[in-house]
Amino acid sequence: YHQCRSDVDVWKPAKQNRERWKQTRFSIGATVAVATRAELAKMHPHPKLSSSNFCLAQPSQEYIVFTPTNDSFEVRGLVPDNKYEVQWYRLSERRVAAHDTVTAAGSTHIFTAPWAPAALHLRTLDSN
Repeated sequence: YHQCRSDVDVWKPAKQNRERWKQTRFSIGATVAVATRAELAKMHPHPKLSSSNFCLAQPSQEYIVFTPTNDSFEVRGLVPDNKYEVQWYRLSERRVAAHDTVTAAGSTHIFTAPWAPAALHLRTLDSN
């Protein structure tokens, strides 16, 4: 239930906390956006599947990898010769900023984040 009195939103925090409130709202929105694209219910933390150590995955099917830097990192557990959809999230702007496909040459693939911090969403396009 949401109430507004005299054009004052009672759910808003005090003035000194409004910037943090705004960041929290945007983070929740970004989480919802990712949740609509990924099968989060089937994914679990798998830090060993990425050299960045920040990996949520359904191994061989779908990965969400966070990288705090724009250094190269490795994603492991891919199915060789499978084609994967690649989406890069520009976290500072809360949007998908790059989209591509890649065919796994082996069980690992090296990615380089185009900016930092970034999140990589990798999903198989093959039904195997």
